[in-house]
Amino acid sequence: MPAPSGARIIRRYYLEMWNRWIFALADRLLSPDIRFRGSLGVDVRGIEAFRGYMRHVQCAFPDFSNTIEEVVAQETKIVARLTYRGTHRGELFGIPPTGKRIAYSGAAFFRISRGKIAEGWVLGDTTALIRQLDAPPSSPPREAAQSRFRIVAANAEQRDWAAALMASSEPWTTLRRDLPSCRAACHRPDSLLFIAFLDAEPCGFVILQRRGVADSPYIKSIAVVESHRGRGVGSRLIRFAEDFFRLSASHIFICASSFNPRARALYERLGYSYVAELKDFVILGASEILLHKSLLSTAQGNTSAP
Repeated sequence: MPAPSGARIIRRYYLEMWNRWIFALADRLLSPDIRFRGSLGVDVRGIEAFRGYMRHVQCAFPDFSNTIEEVVAQETKIVARLTYRGTHRGELFGIPPTGKRIAYSGAAFFRISRGKIAEGWVLGDTTALIRQLDAPPSSPPREAAQSRFRIVAANAEQRDWAAALMASSEPWTTLRRDLPSCRAACHRPDSLLFIAFLDAEPCGFVILQRRGVADSPYIKSIAVVESHRGRGVGSRLIRFAEDFFRLSASHIFICASSFNPRARALYERLGYSYVAELKDFVILGASEILLHKSLLSTAQGNTSAP
């Protein structure tokens, strides 16, 4: 088989590894001792450090995407002109999450060795990026409409907090999920985890998957701290998930355990309808109820107070 061209490697690097957050592709596309400087000005060396940079970007912009405007290839050297886009959901450059949609330009220079990316140097227009984050919005973002409540992308420490909440809550206790398995679920790189805060106190979380059921988004897990239950936190997390995917998908799915009727009642109240019953799916004697909702309806805000 002929070696893949440099341009093909770079297109796969952006369109698959970055745009779909397929972290495992780093082993196939990158040299073990890769030297890399990202568009946000971070320098790393080695695949694990590179994955750490990807997680840094993912925390700031969970829906980060790269649009390749142009690729120029000359033997082992590749140049790409790009536009980066995303929604600011996590702290970046000391700026707390604003919920703003951003777009900035970049130019990337790569060197290919033995069919893998050995070096990458990216110049991003961070001045334009910071200007967009610092600029006052023309209208308040929905998350800021109720200043006490906010939903942000989780960092590593917050993922551990979510794992502890999961391990001590239903339905996971009945499903016999211990803390190590919950921690593994919360740290999976292909899962998007967001934390709900009331003032400075975390009060719940939601884990999302871009491609879960029939290649559609899936709300994998949702939990609320016991003292905050019944105050609308779960509803707002679900509406946040719907708004997050509304521009890129037409449908969304969620499951409720058969022994958790309150969860199913909440989902149905929010417009989810029964699809199927998966008997003995996780544990014997219990079912997972798959529910679906169309995202083609008018967008719903998530500004109601918890």
